[in-house]
Amino acid sequence: MSLCSTCREGLVIEREAGTRFTWCHVAGAGFRVPNDIVKCSDYNDKRFTSQYEMERVGWTLRTDKTGHAIGFTPPQSKP
Repeated sequence: MSLCSTCREGLVIEREAGTRFTWCHVAGAGFRVPNDIVKCSDYNDKRFTSQYEMERVGWTLRTDKTGHAIGFTPPQSKP
């Protein structure tokens, strides 16, 4: 199985006849790649939460009516 099948940027299309096409959408433009990719410098595993998704959730700040933080806060800066 190609590495592209578990990549966020990969699109694998398999026809009923068994033919398989793999497309990569790195840098926004799609291009066809061979089906036997085993290593890629831009690989981004879609089976795990991305760094962007974790940061988005981890840095959500909630405040009460007076403006005091009641949710997650950023870490204290080291002296």
